[in-house]
Amino acid sequence: MEGMDFDREVLSRLPLAEAALLVLRQACSREDSREVFQRCRERCFENRLKFETFVDVLKDALLRFDGSARRACEQAREHRRLPVSDPAFYSKLRHLPIGLSEVFLADSSARLAPLLPDALPSPLPPSLRRFNVQILDGKVTKRVAKRLKILRGLAGGALGGKALVTLHYNSGLVFAMSGSPDGDANDASLVEDLVKQVLARLKTEEIILWIGDAQFADLTQTYRFRGPANKHHFLLRYSHSTKFVPDELAPEALEHPGLLEGTDQQGSGSRRPLLTSRPLRTGRAPVRRIRLKPSRTPLAGRG
Repeated sequence: MEGMDFDREVLSRLPLAEAALLVLRQACSREDSREVFQRCRERCFENRLKFETFVDVLKDALLRFDGSARRACEQAREHRRLPVSDPAFYSKLRHLPIGLSEVFLADSSARLAPLLPDALPSPLPPSLRRFNVQILDGKVTKRVAKRLKILRGLAGGALGGKALVTLHYNSGLVFAMSGSPDGDANDASLVEDLVKQVLARLKTEEIILWIGDAQFADLTQTYRFRGPANKHHFLLRYSHSTKFVPDELAPEALEHPGLLEGTDQQGSGSRRPLLTSRPLRTGRAPVRRIRLKPSRTPLAGRG
């Protein structure tokens, strides 16, 4: 590439790069980082390494050094921005409470909401736009580096921590996260804490529609998804380990017999109202099982 062409290419991409940095500054400025640390630090304290400086070095590691914290520390120390050694930096990272990371992520994501356009097209169909749709998914940190000398050269992988995150589908922003240092922990064990975080950030009039996989489809998690006021809803992949029994004498069935069995407008599904096979803590809760049949109409773009 000629020198002039290269310069034009760089200039054409500068607005996007500047926009990305401005968005990052909006999400976690030094003042915001300092405030979150003071609010959620628990037994942690600051001496020479301030939390906002710690966050700045991690930003550089992710944006400039392909995730290498060591190279980011070296560069920050050369510019006299990092007053501590690498072991001290990693010790700070190791001792940060998980609750601080959870609040830091949720607050940073919430600060991005004002940047969204007012006329943002909704990804939801009209029938679901009254809901605050939260999609659950868990992730474990894999391929953790074996830093201990005794472990180097040994076969087998090492797991890091586990996180359960909920995505606010209406806006596309992460809404909350619940973490665990145990990489083998089941996602379902993190639901209770995650639900509490989401409800604490929810507006009073909002109604949640939780969407998740089959591992969340048990009686304990569905009770939590309903919330203290039993006003929220959930859409979960069916799990055969959870038993339901039909109750054709339910008030909903008596008032609307058509709900017992039917199809959607495309004729591709059948529905039957079901009740849990044993009482929940607040009584029996109606659950509708939706069985989807393969559509007879081929998808667009497929032969």
